[in-house]
Amino acid sequence: LTPGFLGSWENIFSGRLELDPISHVYDDLWEALKNSGYVEDNNLFAFPYNWRDSNATSSLLLKEKIDEIKNICGCDKVDLVAHSMGGIVARAYIQGNDYGNDVDQMIFIATPHRGSPKAYLGWEGGESGIKIGDFLVENILYAEAEDNAYFSIYEYTRNRPILSIKELLPIYDYLRDKGEDNYRVYPDNYPVNQFLEDLNSNDSLAGLDTINITNIIAGAGAESTIRGFRVIDGDFPSGQWEHGYPEGYRNHFTDRGLEMGAGDETVPLISNEDFYNSSEIFINGSDHASIVADSQKDIIEVLTGQRPEDEIKNNIFKKFFIIRIFSPADFVIISPSGKRLGKDFSLNIPVNEIDKALYSGFESGPEFAVIPNPEDGEYIIELIGTDDGGDYILSASYIDEDKDLENNFQASIYPGAEQTFGISLDSSSENPIGSLLPNDDIKPTVNIISPASSQEFLRSQILNIEYEAFDDFSGIATTSIMIDGEIADVAGIDLFDYSLGGHVIQVEAVDKACNIGTSSVSFEIVADIDSMISDIIRLHNKGSIERIIDKIFLIARLEFLKFRLAFLDMIKCLEKHRDEVIVRTLNRIERKIDRMEEEGRIDGRGHGILMEDIEYLRNNL
Repeated sequence: LTPGFLGSWENIFSGRLELDPISHVYDDLWEALKNSGYVEDNNLFAFPYNWRDSNATSSLLLKEKIDEIKNICGCDKVDLVAHSMGGIVARAYIQGNDYGNDVDQMIFIATPHRGSPKAYLGWEGGESGIKIGDFLVENILYAEAEDNAYFSIYEYTRNRPILSIKELLPIYDYLRDKGEDNYRVYPDNYPVNQFLEDLNSNDSLAGLDTINITNIIAGAGAESTIRGFRVIDGDFPSGQWEHGYPEGYRNHFTDRGLEMGAGDETVPLISNEDFYNSSEIFINGSDHASIVADSQKDIIEVLTGQRPEDEIKNNIFKKFFIIRIFSPADFVIISPSGKRLGKDFSLNIPVNEIDKALYSGFESGPEFAVIPNPEDGEYIIELIGTDDGGDYILSASYIDEDKDLENNFQASIYPGAEQTFGISLDSSSENPIGSLLPNDDIKPTVNIISPASSQEFLRSQILNIEYEAFDDFSGIATTSIMIDGEIADVAGIDLFDYSLGGHVIQVEAVDKACNIGTSSVSFEIVADIDSMISDIIRLHNKGSIERIIDKIFLIARLEFLKFRLAFLDMIKCLEKHRDEVIVRTLNRIERKIDRMEEEGRIDGRGHGILMEDIEYLRNNL
């Protein structure tokens, strides 16, 4: 049994590749084969392989596997059952130069013999598609891309490269320029798939002549499958969509440039029907994944000549819960029923107590977990810092037939430090997945750097507040500055808007777990002659002082007072007149301001500010 794209994954408990432990596409067929008399590792074998590599490379490994099987069973030939891209791997072996004439029956299940347009999405744009299985693929490929230090799935696909995607590109017409009636003629202005062209040449296909071929096709509906794309030119600096961007692909309220037709939701009918000298079995109402289980009776009948009565359908999963961590931390998930999945921190071993779930990346590779058909309730996610610690992203995703939802949480962690999150899951809800909430009861630390405690400022100054706020777990969500309990402008505080005297600055920081940390400092707003002059100028500019002649008079009186005080300070014997000059001058200014108010030449706010200045100068000059 040979799986398709993403159909093999390493079992971290055994260290070996196994058949699709994520979606469990092959589980039911595997059990049905055993029920029909096949014995695992005796005459029933799996061939998981690295689906990222070229199919030509995988075909050589298939030869080695067949040689190994022939030694075990003492037989000359084997039967191959291959799903999706696995059929291309099998064909590459049988039609290649290294074929050992050792295949009797070849059963293809939903194999894209002439390619799949979805490969265009992957190779040209780093996209996976719009179906439930596509969302799952995208989550996993993104985790792999990040783990391998690529910035995107597209960069990972092209630069690793994932050659298997390129080798699934269609070799028929499937791109239509917007406004044109017909598709472009392949291969003109297409990404060329030389691998599949060679595999489908007449000389190469003749290699299948000695084999009994059964070609099983799924029919998911007349408009179920991407048949081609309506494309437009676009400027993509990353190099994406060289041969055309599906018009509106990112706009979910349009047809996204996708032209649909008959097929199995992945492989269009044009790609796998009427394949070379094969007996064809068409199963209506089945899709690219479910066809494996849906065709089990037909497969067993072809292989053994007897059709089983019973059908196994225990592993059809329509919803998934995915946890990913982007270093530097490991995690363990605790389900609502108390079952664990992930890393056992105390024993430093992987643990999986959730049936059909997958945990990957214990020692290498991207670290993620997939739980099919997850139970509803509250999940706990525990983290432990690794390596040198630092920033990480924890991601939780829920995928079903209608939704692809994701919640992320970014924070930092120290080596060996443990952090805990909770997330609720309710699959019956419109929004099944809740927020990732850190179990954090430590409030943030706030330190006000400036102003210093009891520092004095003139009302004519702008007060810039400097502070630092940090949180060692969930991270800072918001910060705010208050003066005397009122929210202030964080860009700089205009003290003109505040009264003379003492004030309190408070900086409040809220972390992502809603803990609040605060720090406060007091400062004083004072006045001198120059600051009062500044107040008069600003009051006139703002219209509080109506006439310019009043502004000039008040400023002249203050400038005179400043000059007189400087003169008196220079002559020791005249110091006794200092207070008299201050009182007389300020009284005159005060009378002038009162008359201005009586006559409506200064408003109440301006009168109050200047009277406050005068009172301060009387007491402090």
